[in-house]
Amino acid sequence: MEQVRRIYFWNKILVYATTANSTRWHRHFGASIAISTGQPFRLETRKSSQDYSAALVPPNLEHRSLVPENRMIVIMIDPDSDEFRYLIQSLDMRAIQPLDGNDFKHLRADMSSMIDGSATVDTIKLCTGEILGRLKGKGMVELDPRIKNVILEIQSTFPDVPSIEALATQQKLSANRLMILFKKNLGLPIRRYLLWLRLRSCVPWLARGSNLTDAAHAAGFADSAHLSRVFSENFGMKPSELFGNRAAASLQIL
Repeated sequence: MEQVRRIYFWNKILVYATTANSTRWHRHFGASIAISTGQPFRLETRKSSQDYSAALVPPNLEHRSLVPENRMIVIMIDPDSDEFRYLIQSLDMRAIQPLDGNDFKHLRADMSSMIDGSATVDTIKLCTGEILGRLKGKGMVELDPRIKNVILEIQSTFPDVPSIEALATQQKLSANRLMILFKKNLGLPIRRYLLWLRLRSCVPWLARGSNLTDAAHAAGFADSAHLSRVFSENFGMKPSELFGNRAAASLQIL
């Protein structure tokens, strides 16, 4: 059976809906929520291997998915989004956390329609919003004001971002102190956050049918090989495996 791969992207949220999800070792830049609409799926870290019906994966944790055939969705949550600020209190940064699949049982029809490609934009956003809402925890964690300023500076100057030293000086911090505070607030190092911004900015280019070289240059990568390495590190597969002629994914910006 031909594998289905659908990607939905909006407002710093990416949903990957698929009928199989076997990957190489990788580390997401943001948190991710994986939910099966059928049988349990297997996720491995360097220390464990376990089956899940639903799971919460923290940023920067090396893992791989061993799912040769199973209908599931994976929601990737941007580390600088409000949704991540709600999730961070629930995250164990050292391990994958099992979730109760029964909490999402009533959403299986909607998730299946996302996999099949028949879901409306409203269904995709409402279904994803309800899943995220069930994991909000005790409330939103506020960013350190200095880190908030750094993020605003990065985003306003992207893709030609100031050096870490310059960003630190603007906030009256040492570079080392900035890196420590940044990781504490966002769950990943500042350099990996910058790579994530570059990777995320490629999505509209790829959606318009641009080749990897044009998308890479627009996002500030050195070349398409650099983009491919970062893509593989985050998703556990090469961009050609999703966007190549043989295994094309459907990419939709909502």
